[in-house]
Amino acid sequence: MVREGTGPDKSYKIDFNRNEKSITHSDKKFPLKVDWREDWQDLLSYQTQLRLDVKAGKTKVSYPIIGKEGDEKNYEFEVVGTETITLPIGNFETIKVKRVYDNDKRQVYVWFAPSLDHMLVQLFKGKDGVEQFQIQLKHFNNESVNI
Repeated sequence: MVREGTGPDKSYKIDFNRNEKSITHSDKKFPLKVDWREDWQDLLSYQTQLRLDVKAGKTKVSYPIIGKEGDEKNYEFEVVGTETITLPIGNFETIKVKRVYDNDKRQVYVWFAPSLDHMLVQLFKGKDGVEQFQIQLKHFNNESVNI
């Protein structure tokens, strides 16, 4: 993972080795001492899995996550409905998904567009009702998809 421009810049690499059933970190100061599970996700791969699960019609999903320090987390999501949203490239019918937290302090909503093969087209993250950031699809170039 490489992050630049939103908060402090950082990068790290976590290796999931199925043959050795091990998970290692690129930085020696974070040795990961966790038991192997086939369903582990990292902080990026769960996003791809969420898209695939929404595309498959699932309405509630849960992912066991290994954080960069070897901490174990569980991310839960549920479909809250459909919504037409306006993006810089036009209007889209979307499937709206929210991340389920144990309190109302944080909010994450994700919109997937079935007409774009369930691509993530908008994401909102907030805390205590205040927007932390929002991303939107501004450009899409694929001849096999009609928009």
